[in-house]
Amino acid sequence: MRRIACSRNVIVLLLLGACLTMISCSRGNANQGVDDYLGDYSYDSPIIAMVYEDLDGEGMGILYRSVTDFDKFINNTDKPILLYMYTSMHADDAGTTASVEQIAEDYHKEVVVISIDLFRASEVANRYEVVAVPEFIIIHSGEEVGRFDSADKQTWYPEEVSDWMISVINTIE
Repeated sequence: MRRIACSRNVIVLLLLGACLTMISCSRGNANQGVDDYLGDYSYDSPIIAMVYEDLDGEGMGILYRSVTDFDKFINNTDKPILLYMYTSMHADDAGTTASVEQIAEDYHKEVVVISIDLFRASEVANRYEVVAVPEFIIIHSGEEVGRFDSADKQTWYPEEVSDWMISVINTIE
């Protein structure tokens, strides 16, 4: 009788372990396309993902992580990607970066935001034929699906960028 009770307990524990493993795996896979190509936390890498993560127990927010393989990232990420292209040589980009960080936080479920310093990642500027900064491009499945040509506008506001971004994303889904 004791052996049967022990066997039942073992089976229950095995089933419980299997359920917990399935739950953790399903949660992990939601960001697997993103996490596979992210490196350390960094504010000075030329290509950085603005990711919505736990801020060491202080709540959720945006952290900057280096992108280790840009090509694989843009081709294997499930969500659309907003490329924010700037140059560290352009003085006005600090305020723009703060606005883009807010977009990354507000729309973290819809899009992944990548900031690219074109002064340090000139091959990306050449690939996307960027002629002015800041520039915003939406990528989905490795292909450009939208461009907010800030060079064509004398002035623009962050709300315009987020409205444009949502309108482009809505055409994808």
